[in-house]
Amino acid sequence: AISSFLVGALAGAVTVLVRTSITSDANEATKDNAWAKWRSSVAPQFADTLVALGPSYIKFGQSLASRPDLVTDQIAGELVRLQDNLPPFSSEEALRVLAAELASAEDRQAAAELLASLDGVEPVAAASLGQVYKGRVLGHDVAVKVQRPDVRRSAA
Repeated sequence: AISSFLVGALAGAVTVLVRTSITSDANEATKDNAWAKWRSSVAPQFADTLVALGPSYIKFGQSLASRPDLVTDQIAGELVRLQDNLPPFSSEEALRVLAAELASAEDRQAAAELLASLDGVEPVAAASLGQVYKGRVLGHDVAVKVQRPDVRRSAA
């Protein structure tokens, strides 16, 4: 994923350089517009690549989102989605992870009630390290955060 992104980004940068440098009548505004167009096309690819690489890279992208002085406004604007708009992982997988964690719970009835309240429920929010579900246990509404599968391994 990262190598194809880098090759594509480099090819795009070279194309912009060649098109604006060889053209003798290219003024500074034309060059600036060409670079802005290139950055706006690379920004979504960059964010998607960070998501594909996993939680540590998503965290890195979230940090860069607050630094447009380092990555430009266009790229920072695209990276903002890593802070609040990540795709969730499978709810079935989340329930399997949660069931495994709750298998050794002291209060098996409460664990069973919680799992039953989550059956067929979609996450309320998804983040780089996990996602959150609204559940019910012992008569109370609760928020249940489930880590992404293999997050410990991929974030190490």
